[in-house]
Amino acid sequence: MTAPKAGKILCVGRLYCDLVFSGVPKLPVVGEEVFADNLSTHAGGGAFITAAYLAAAGQKVGLCSVIPSGPFGEVIEAEIRNSKIDLSQCRKAPTGSSPQVTVAITSSSDRAFLTKRSGLAVPDTITAAMDDSELSHVHIAELATLSEFPILVQMAKVRGLTISLDCSWDADVIGEPMSRDLFRGIDLFLPNEKELRALFCIDGEIADHQIEISHHVPIVAVKRGEDGAKLITETSIIDAPANSCEVIDTTGAGDAFNAGFILSWINGRPLSDCLRTGNLSGSEATKHIGGAKGAKLLSGPVL
Repeated sequence: MTAPKAGKILCVGRLYCDLVFSGVPKLPVVGEEVFADNLSTHAGGGAFITAAYLAAAGQKVGLCSVIPSGPFGEVIEAEIRNSKIDLSQCRKAPTGSSPQVTVAITSSSDRAFLTKRSGLAVPDTITAAMDDSELSHVHIAELATLSEFPILVQMAKVRGLTISLDCSWDADVIGEPMSRDLFRGIDLFLPNEKELRALFCIDGEIADHQIEISHHVPIVAVKRGEDGAKLITETSIIDAPANSCEVIDTTGAGDAFNAGFILSWINGRPLSDCLRTGNLSGSEATKHIGGAKGAKLLSGPVL
């Protein structure tokens, strides 16, 4: 494992337009119609949301993504340019490209997503982005992005950079027998509990799979929603309770958790502190509609 060090962070992955239906009494099922209290449009995708929370905490951060084309492109671009994120390595999708959209349906206790991906996950500026002399860490926002560009790990390692990886649910990638081979070289893995269980075929206690999990990734921080978070290493398992708050929208909470955990980790904080900071950041996201909205409303570097 590469030793963490403070420095600029690069977030890599797809940029989406999130159409968020909130105030939903329950998630819809086939043959029924459910009505939402609110509909809003936001820039989305784990790379951007994590970067937005890092920037709000005063951390220097860059984004390497393709800005979508189509009817939502201008809305997304306006929002991301209003952040404090370095966007110099982002590129616009060609005119006429299919839009990249996620429909998020959220209640106070659950959520569901319908997503349309389009084009490449990573722009051709990725080499220049990793050559930034200020860079110390790369965050890959989706396992699907790493599956599409497995060279990202080698690119980061030869430059002495640490690497974190979120999973983000993708049944095809998670169900691929060789998907765990992609973890080779990853320093920090940040799945939610459902994703971890699917990847490692866990039906019972996660602790029973501690050695197997830590064999693939040295540090795993598992996001468990209202049950908090769990940290797994070869020698320890740490649990941290969730922060108590009124939940408005859970969209982006996991990405906000990533920001808090990563920022504490690269600054040498104990892993138990990283877990608590991740929970704090994640809880901030649930107080607002839209994945990165909470980052905009932060009054100072709470991370």
